[in-house]
Amino acid sequence: MRRSLSSTSARTVGGIVGVVVVVVLVTAGVALASRQPGAESVLRSAPTSPSAVASNAGPSTVIYAVPSNGVSDSTIFAQTLGSSASLRQLSQGLEASAVPDSGGAAQYVAVYGSYGSPAVYSTSGAPSAPISTPTLASGVEGSVLLSSGSNIFVQQSSSIVEANSTTGAVVATYELPTLPPDSFATSPSKVLRGPSPGPATGAIEALFAAPNSGDLIALQRTGWAVAVDDLSTGAVHQLSGYGAFRGATLGADGDIYTVAWRPNVPSVDLTVLRIDPSSLNVISTYSTGLSYLSTLNVSLASSARDNAIVYVAQGSATTPINSYLWTASAGGLVSLISVPANIAIDMSVVGDNVYLYGGPGTNSVAEVSLANLALTQGAPGLSSPAGTYVLSIS
Repeated sequence: MRRSLSSTSARTVGGIVGVVVVVVLVTAGVALASRQPGAESVLRSAPTSPSAVASNAGPSTVIYAVPSNGVSDSTIFAQTLGSSASLRQLSQGLEASAVPDSGGAAQYVAVYGSYGSPAVYSTSGAPSAPISTPTLASGVEGSVLLSSGSNIFVQQSSSIVEANSTTGAVVATYELPTLPPDSFATSPSKVLRGPSPGPATGAIEALFAAPNSGDLIALQRTGWAVAVDDLSTGAVHQLSGYGAFRGATLGADGDIYTVAWRPNVPSVDLTVLRIDPSSLNVISTYSTGLSYLSTLNVSLASSARDNAIVYVAQGSATTPINSYLWTASAGGLVSLISVPANIAIDMSVVGDNVYLYGGPGTNSVAEVSLANLALTQGAPGLSSPAGTYVLSIS
């Protein structure tokens, strides 16, 4: 049975309505879908292409944490900006982020701890307990990839489970294909660290609903191979020459953008791939001019004004952390602005602004206006409490 999601993308194109803050405070310890009987899928009517209308709405979710020893979980709180009474405790965790939603506005926040499966909470502020989803309570580590209506999509091992977040009923299970290693990984001249390359099922970097068909499109990576999977039809297109990618977004033009590279082959630059979600083919490649060595983070986001924004952070504990920003489209990769060193390690796009934060930026957020490319460090109203670190904005 063919199953699809009728929606525009796993990331909002025109901004997000409503602002939720997630606060982390340290405590004392510092394939094809198989339908399940009785379950209903949540589908939405899809326009033929993503919206190109920009929004002036501010960030939806801000996540920040006080520094910990990197082992003990911290306490996570959620708060709506401008409403001190909305502060509520969620759970213990090391990391938390808004779950991309196929309709635009983030509905859920996923909290990831040092072990076990993530806990997922509504952003509405009403419930203080995680949503009821048996697939997240199995003790198997999982990644919450997407929400659509009242359903969420979670990768667990070699499958993606679609479950109703209200009842916990499993709606569908999508089995992931096994990918053989790419030729670069098995070449006698390339020696990879770790186990010998072999067929494997990888992690899903991102999950999208194709703009025209609503098919569920997954970007899969193993370290030895990458592929674009159409989970609604079973089609798999392995991308030759790459073993990993990081970050992905559905641009305003309806194409998928991601950054790929070859692990342990530093002579191949970080490369932006432009992928047609209908054919699953790579239709353009753009070199960033940067080696994957010393890369700390890669993030991509849709932009109604500039189609897609690409961010790379590089550096180390003993060297400055540099941030690089580009726009990506059918016209190529274009540098946005020169970003000062040591102000961020991550990026989000909300409405008509780019937000830079995390790492050396500690509790401060920098804002870049896409309208005039003005950079404002310490953006008003977005800084987290003193002694904390901003982790995510969406």
